[in-house]
Amino acid sequence: DLTGASLKARNLFASQMARARLDGAHLTGARIAADLTGASLVGASIADGDGATIRGEEYQHARLYTLVLGGLFRLVPDRVDAYEAAKLLNALLFALAAVPFYLLARRLLAPWPGVALAGLAVAIPSAVYVSLVMTESVAYFAFAWALYAIVLALERPTLWRQLAVLLAIVIAAAARTEFIALFGAYV
Repeated sequence: DLTGASLKARNLFASQMARARLDGAHLTGARIAADLTGASLVGASIADGDGATIRGEEYQHARLYTLVLGGLFRLVPDRVDAYEAAKLLNALLFALAAVPFYLLARRLLAPWPGVALAGLAVAIPSAVYVSLVMTESVAYFAFAWALYAIVLALERPTLWRQLAVLLAIVIAAAARTEFIALFGAYV
């Protein structure tokens, strides 16, 4: 029953959001991995109107998460509140990654197994990172959509689908530079 599976998929999304928030509920104060402290600082720099800089130097790494943080820090100027909002946004992005995995699964499976696969796709161990200010949530979200775009373009290679793949890969690579390898997987 497609209606029941759709309802189950919505419940899966809501439960993933709640689980992600509960996973990090016990964490108080900022907890940022040392190598990603720069992303938070660059996000604040963007929010302050100074561009993608860190201590006066141009930031040279994947910028998607820093741009997302910059927009968030602009909306929520108090850094403590912005940190909590960033964790909530991480949970949202990670939970939404279930959507392209569900759409991929539905190409091969019935609705209920598709929901199960989407649930497994967001029940991975690295889901714990949503409670930290790290690129994993936006990277997983971007990767999932890029993968879906690749499948659609390989299935029926229209000009628009091929352009969508290129855009999706550029966005994914902006989240994590190593995702440029998706281009090699596509061609």
